[in-house]
Amino acid sequence: LLCFLLGFIILLVAVFTRSTNPAKRSGSSITFDFDAPRSGEVCIAVDNSDTIKFVWKGNHNLYRMPDVKSFRSCNFSGATELANAMPNPTGRIVSRGCVSSSSSSCNSVLFFACS
Repeated sequence: LLCFLLGFIILLVAVFTRSTNPAKRSGSSITFDFDAPRSGEVCIAVDNSDTIKFVWKGNHNLYRMPDVKSFRSCNFSGATELANAMPNPTGRIVSRGCVSSSSSSCNSVLFFACS
């Protein structure tokens, strides 16, 4: 499960309130419109072998947050910057980096944000 902003319960709300889904799947590749979270929380399910391509037109960056606490408090001190602040319509590809679902590098929930 890959989460943006708050989490799974929000996914249920987002599915019923959002007119378009910001995530488009093509095989094991998911393209995610990173401008969409500006209008509410988004949570999507992915497989360990999936790659996620974040695309956006707005002028913002992309960080992977280390945990939910850092995410909810907007504490970027332990975050990893994945893209500089600028429009990125061609995208930034992110993989979970999982060898297997039992791998210690595989978190069940990943958090991404912009600062």
